[in-house]
Amino acid sequence: MSHICKTFSKLLNRNQSGRWLVYGITFLLVYIVLALLAGGSKRFAINDWRGDLYADKSGYFVYLPATFIHGFYQENFPDSIEFKLGHGFGFEDGKLRNKYTCGVAILTTPFFLAAHLSAVLSDNDASGFTDA
Repeated sequence: MSHICKTFSKLLNRNQSGRWLVYGITFLLVYIVLALLAGGSKRFAINDWRGDLYADKSGYFVYLPATFIHGFYQENFPDSIEFKLGHGFGFEDGKLRNKYTCGVAILTTPFFLAAHLSAVLSDNDASGFTDA
């Protein structure tokens, strides 16, 4: 451990670029630790009120599977999905109706597409409404 500290100390004392390298490595290590801690949180079923996609959260999220997977028609969605997700959205006359705006969905689109691509390539359920 002291060898690592001495190496960082030498880098800091040499020049400005070495200092930025140390800052970058430190930032990366802190980011990895925080990501691992966040990933270790409890997982709840899709129809549990403590879940990731229940109620309001499903209203913001539903734009993504509707746009990229199911379309905006009820017959394309899994059975009674609006009930399982706490009525964050609904269907009227077979069409998706939502009181939430699509801003959150637009900002999370790259992450949704990456997860969806991963699910498709690994032959997992790619419905957009999986538990994990």
